[in-house]
Amino acid sequence: KAALDGAKLTTFFQWDNEKTVFAPTNEAFSKLPKGTVEDLLKPENKDRLVQILSYHVHPGKLDLPSALNLASVDTVEKTPIRVSFEEGVVKVNNATLTEADIKCSDGIVHVIDTVLLPEPKERNLLTTAQGAGSFSTLLAAADAAGLLPALTGKDELTVFAPTDDAFTALPDGTVENLLNKENRKQLIELLTTHIVSGKVSAGDALNAGKAKSLSGTELSFMIDNGLFTVNGSAIRSVGIDGGNGTIHVIDSVIGFAGGASECESFPESTATETGPFPKATGANSEKAAELIMAAIDKGVPLYNSGKISECAEVYEKTLNSLSKMLQFDEKTRGAFDEVTEAGKHYDVNRRAWFYRHALDRTIEMMVHSRG
Repeated sequence: KAALDGAKLTTFFQWDNEKTVFAPTNEAFSKLPKGTVEDLLKPENKDRLVQILSYHVHPGKLDLPSALNLASVDTVEKTPIRVSFEEGVVKVNNATLTEADIKCSDGIVHVIDTVLLPEPKERNLLTTAQGAGSFSTLLAAADAAGLLPALTGKDELTVFAPTDDAFTALPDGTVENLLNKENRKQLIELLTTHIVSGKVSAGDALNAGKAKSLSGTELSFMIDNGLFTVNGSAIRSVGIDGGNGTIHVIDSVIGFAGGASECESFPESTATETGPFPKATGANSEKAAELIMAAIDKGVPLYNSGKISECAEVYEKTLNSLSKMLQFDEKTRGAFDEVTEAGKHYDVNRRAWFYRHALDRTIEMMVHSRG
């Protein structure tokens, strides 16, 4: 049940669609190497958890005689499992079937004594962007430019990825024109301007100040009006691990930053929706943005290496520092204190994510309030 909740698959198993589940017992999960279950339940490992759970499900009712007759049983995960009779027991891959043909209203359950582990699907910049669901235009452009192999290759890259909304904000007809075959060279140049060789963290980019993109265009990183920017585009989310690279999400297409009015580029927000964030200006504003970016840059590798408590502590100290900054009005400073206190009631994993969301939200509100 905990694994289904973690993978957001509980609703799937409550649907009326017929299915056959090869269900590992609690003892089967306890046989996994120490820390495996805890790692799988972490938000950043959701894709792997979904893959494992869907590997235990056949789309349709399949009793044991039928499964044995098939020998190779299709799964929702798309990789088939092997069902066979060996030395007096029924084997499902390397697991032993302990109970069969438990009838349910929407299918059949077969109980097994071992968790089935499919080969991990390769994670790369392409699959990561596809999974995010907000880069369809960027990926379509990369496909038209013939750049998809670069996103799945062995060379590490850093992508400053404009969202679908960023492309939508371009002047009418811009995307369509770029996707025309006769403009392929221009499209390649535009897209490779958003890519830097190697894995470059937000902190490294800010410290370096400049980097050469694959197109040869120089990228400049700075805190501008309280925002972390690259060539005028605000960086909205940093450090998304893509396996063979890193993704930083930006709010406009580089080269077109500022091409749309601020009311077109950013959704209008109200105090009740977003909190009373003041306009980000001056040295204190830059300090606030730098503080948040440095915390995220430090916290992400701590979390990914299993040092979740240390990650949560970094974010908590940052929120405490923000609560003392006069850039924010009294109500907002109080909100930072309330968030910090509320997070203490959660377990360490949820606390880290709760605090991280607050920091991301602060950056977002600073973006909304500029102008």
